[in-house]
Amino acid sequence: APKPQTTTKQFTLVVDELLTFYVAPGATGMGSGASREDAASYRSTALWNQVQVELENQPVRVLFLDGDYLENLTLHKKGNANHHLTLQGESDQGVRFNPPASAPVTKTMVLAGCQNMTIKDFNFRGHITEYGMTITKSGSVKSHDITVDSCTWIDLPTVYYGGMGAHYGSYNITIQNNVFKRLGKDSHAHMIYNAYSIHHISVVNNHFEDYITYATVI
Repeated sequence: APKPQTTTKQFTLVVDELLTFYVAPGATGMGSGASREDAASYRSTALWNQVQVELENQPVRVLFLDGDYLENLTLHKKGNANHHLTLQGESDQGVRFNPPASAPVTKTMVLAGCQNMTIKDFNFRGHITEYGMTITKSGSVKSHDITVDSCTWIDLPTVYYGGMGAHYGSYNITIQNNVFKRLGKDSHAHMIYNAYSIHHISVVNNHFEDYITYATVI
């Protein structure tokens, strides 16, 4: 039987037989990312460069091992038009982007100029001052064909703009099966803040609870 194709547009996530790299809050073992025992730091430039090289030939999954991820992760121009990239938590509740009050983070995850990617099973908590996640451009390169699936944004009292958002020309973005609860510093905050010439944004089957002002702006 032919293999199923993985595309964000079909809302399909296929993880069997993928080349998998492993990352953790800090490097373990040899830090190569080749196994759980040798997980790379999730902020390792070498790891993300290797992922991009492998995407030239095949789909890739980066598995985030359970734990608290305290610093920002920014990815520039990652992804490949022909081979899908999946960033996935090891378990549905175990991967927490959770900066402490003593070291707040402006944005915990930034996808800038990225494409053909799925983000799944991440949980945003703690002291984030602007956004939990943003999908945006890198220079003139716009982000596109990205799915955010089965993530949570819960108890983010210091968020000013939004739990997440797609910005600056991003397109073909799907936000599905996520949970947004109790976030926002004041009336500026949104659960999802999509703005600045974005288009073809789908918001499907998400749960919104206890928001101050707006659930979503598109």
